[in-house]
Amino acid sequence: MVNDLVGKLGIEGLKFLFGLQKVNDETFSVEVKKLYEDWVIEIDKALRILARDFFDLDNAIERQFQDRQFMNLMRNFRLEAAREAMDERRKMLAHAAAGACMPTIDLGRRARLERTIRELDPDDVRGLYGLKQIVGRYDLEGKDHVDTDRLRHHVLTTITVKESLLAAGVVQEGTHAGWGGGWTFCRVTHLGLDTLSLLKTYLIEKGASFSIPGRQKQPEDRTENEIREILDNIPRVKLLFDMLDGIERVGKQYNSPVCRAPKEKDKEPYLLFNVFALDRRAEFEESKQSFSGTEIRFEIEDGWDGCFQVKLYGRHDLLRLLADDFDIGWF
Repeated sequence: MVNDLVGKLGIEGLKFLFGLQKVNDETFSVEVKKLYEDWVIEIDKALRILARDFFDLDNAIERQFQDRQFMNLMRNFRLEAAREAMDERRKMLAHAAAGACMPTIDLGRRARLERTIRELDPDDVRGLYGLKQIVGRYDLEGKDHVDTDRLRHHVLTTITVKESLLAAGVVQEGTHAGWGGGWTFCRVTHLGLDTLSLLKTYLIEKGASFSIPGRQKQPEDRTENEIREILDNIPRVKLLFDMLDGIERVGKQYNSPVCRAPKEKDKEPYLLFNVFALDRRAEFEESKQSFSGTEIRFEIEDGWDGCFQVKLYGRHDLLRLLADDFDIGWF
């Protein structure tokens, strides 16, 4: 095989075909150095974002350096990036490597995710993110698909990355039987959710590859930067969620106008927390005072079965951001 190629192309042709350049070739060395610098810059940028929500991330990563298996995982990301031809996918892999430094996911699971991401391109990941972010039951044309899983399947059939997402196992397609026929649904699998978690910083920058039903911007919506500036001036918000995270059993949901029937869309949206810790109610009553005069209206009500309810009322553009930041489902 090699002799045939030599005969047809000659030695110089083979060098071109296989990219066999001398290591000391100046152009080649500069290009390799540039690729390495870009890789380090992207990882550093991603880790700085992740460090905002993870206390002492530097030391958590450094402790993992003692684990040979963790170092093998990082090597695999570097190898995949080194052989990647496309700049954008190499950037995506850098963000995945940064996400894989987070000790919040078991190391064996992170290794599984690295193998999954080998099968995915940036468009695949952005499509997966868009499918996961779909809320409500109405598509962009206003057609009612009854529930979110059926709406998600409708969208899946319209995007070009359907086959690659199904092949990678990050989405699941299925059919329910019922009276008068069945219906088809689509769900993002646990593998898909963990993949998105690993690529969190990449998706913050890139977003979905299509307009997401239920999340289309309204004329009165403010920008994310404007809303985050408002939230920065309500420091008790972060403290409130820290309190909620410290309680073993809390049910949470976002009662969003997007997910309501048309006749109920004008009702004020709110974040709802069923807090199963009656002995902590006084702490929340005290926190309530801190929200006076802000955009968020804080209410506490009696619940059922040993719980009390915390409700945060406000504008949809603000509450939706809190719901997504703290992984609260829309209903």
